Amino acid sequence: MDIHITYHFGLCYRAPGKLDLAAETFKTAAEETRAHNMSKSLLHALCLYKQGCIEFQAGRVVEARSFFQDSLDIREVLKTADCERVRAMHGLARVLDQVAVTDEEKMKQVELFSKAQAIRKNLQGDEYTPEGHIEEAYDGLVDGQFR
Repeated sequence: MDIHITYHFGLCYRAPGKLDLAAETFKTAAEETRAHNMSKSLLHALCLYKQGCIEFQAGRVVEARSFFQDSLDIREVLKTADCERVRAMHGLARVLDQVAVTDEEKMKQVELFSKAQAIRKNLQGDEYTPEGHIEEAYDGLVDGQFR
C-alpha cells in the first residue's frame, strides 16, 4: 500500500477514537518511510508527530516526548514552513510541561511554548485567541497555509 494512503488511514482511524489502530497504522507508515529511505522526510515527521499526539492523549508522556522531539528535529533540518514546525514545538512543550525536572527542561518548555504561541499569533492574525492552544488549532494552521 502507498505510504500516503497508510498515513491517511491512520487519520481515519484516529478521528472516531480508535487510538490503538491509529497508532499501529502511523507506526507502519513510519516504518515504510524508513524502508524507502525517507526517514528525513516531512511524511516521516508527520507520522512521528501523530504517534506523539496519540501517546500524549493516552497519558504516555515519555513516549510522546521522543516522537515530538524527533518530529521537530526532522522539520528543523528540512527547514519546513512555520506552520509545520509549530505543531511539533507545541506538542513537545505540552509534554515538557508535565515531565520537565531540570531547570534546563523547564526553560526549554517555556521557550517552545512562547515560540509556538508567537508563530500561531503571526499566522492567525485577528483570529488568534490565547486559549486556542490545542492540537486542532495547530493542525488548522497547516490546512490554512496550504489551501
